[in-house]
Amino acid sequence: MFGLQEGNTYDWSLRIWLMIGAGLVLLALFVRNQSRNKDEPLLPLVLFRDRNFSMANIAITSMGFSITSMMLPLMFYAQGVRGLSPTGSALLMVPMAVFSGVLAPFVGKLVDRTHPRYIAAPGFLMLAISLAWLALVMTPHVEIWELLLPITLMGIANAFIWSPLAATATRNLPPHQAGAGSGIYNTTRQVGAVLGSAAIGALITARCLPTACPARAAEWRA
Repeated sequence: MFGLQEGNTYDWSLRIWLMIGAGLVLLALFVRNQSRNKDEPLLPLVLFRDRNFSMANIAITSMGFSITSMMLPLMFYAQGVRGLSPTGSALLMVPMAVFSGVLAPFVGKLVDRTHPRYIAAPGFLMLAISLAWLALVMTPHVEIWELLLPITLMGIANAFIWSPLAATATRNLPPHQAGAGSGIYNTTRQVGAVLGSAAIGALITARCLPTACPARAAEWRA
């Protein structure tokens, strides 16, 4: 993560690539160690033989990556381009939180009666539409209410994604592995979020947006 976030700062020097490589090697060694641990592994790889569990982990990692990588540039845009305060920028996300929270109980009841795939699939479709919509309207002079529309749709998408994915990940796990499965599922979600913030941070630094290069802020506002 440090290599991704600070690579541009150190001009992607050899030590940055060595650091990223060392992280990947350590990860591979950890997985190898867990595959040979027959007693009580921290990461029971046997869980990934279940297709639902594996697909749910991939999906939640992608979800964490998408949401986190959206939040960072949106906050920079709100403050650096639109001139909003940190509090005002944060308030842009209120519709997403409200709609996600209000709809979550209803979606949870729906998951009990419907296969999760029929709920999560429309959720991911709405998420993709909302991200593309937000990217299109994030111009220097757009009205704030126009930003809130895709953010609201993103909140609805969130409600349709979180519960079905959690149900899919654990539905086929034996009771004695449910705890480990839940822990792995939440860990992959966090890993996706961290990867998203690191990747978008590196991209922003490389692209030199107004918040990274104040000299260009006036150009963006114009």
